[in-house]
Amino acid sequence: MTVRQGLMTFSKALGLFAILISCTQQNWSPSAKTSISSTQDAIPKASDRPTETGAGVPGYLVNCSILADRAAVDVYVACGLVDAESQPVPASGNDAWSRYSLTPPAAAPQSLQVKKMPSDQPQSFDVLFELSGAERSILVDVALDARYSYQDPAGAVINSKPLTSSQGTAVVAPIPPSGQECKEGVLQDGICFFLTARSCDNACDQLGSKPHAAVVDRFGMGSTSNAEACRAMYQQLKGVSSVRFGTITTMFGLGCHQAPTGAVLFDQGTTHLGTYPALGGNRLCGCQ
Repeated sequence: MTVRQGLMTFSKALGLFAILISCTQQNWSPSAKTSISSTQDAIPKASDRPTETGAGVPGYLVNCSILADRAAVDVYVACGLVDAESQPVPASGNDAWSRYSLTPPAAAPQSLQVKKMPSDQPQSFDVLFELSGAERSILVDVALDARYSYQDPAGAVINSKPLTSSQGTAVVAPIPPSGQECKEGVLQDGICFFLTARSCDNACDQLGSKPHAAVVDRFGMGSTSNAEACRAMYQQLKGVSSVRFGTITTMFGLGCHQAPTGAVLFDQGTTHLGTYPALGGNRLCGCQ
């Protein structure tokens, strides 16, 4: 090999080496790193993802209930977060109760007083509101028409489901005699079954009556056949062929009722006619 041929071979080798170096540099170029960064940026930030508590995540509601087993004069309302299946969702932090608020309706009396405190039933609720300063019947109306909300640490607000007039007002028409028309309800074996946002005791008391035993015998106390009767009655009352239905067991004993999420639920626990459904929901009642 001549010196000229050797130089040409060496020049070709240098050219090939330069090409390899160029390819390697392109594979690790800033544009390649930017592509990786863009992929990472597409991942939702922690504040945008569902949290362990669920607070601030769409689909959650502030679930409130009037507690019937408290003082006979004041009205107590307990609130907490629930998911789309009406299951309790613990709010984060020991001070979660302080982030709830109650907004009274415009018609609330000026003498109304509202006190807020941590709930003594943390497995179900975060906060307890005590309403006082008026007659109990007026306080119940205020509790039913109030708006409840929760603000999570990130600033997102979760509200309660507002009541409609049909949900928030107990039946006020006279109780129909057997065999006559049952307005606002379904007449079955001479009993007018209807939906109310109040307790059955309170709703029937407004009508000058008491709850009918059939409310428990046919639609309560945990019987499987009663659960199916509950589903069928809600379908008839709502005028639909099917409803979102489920069974739960709680200490409230609501029997056949509808949650604020829209689900019709059968409480398999002992049915209590004096308990109120969650605000924004209703329960099945019938009077004597």
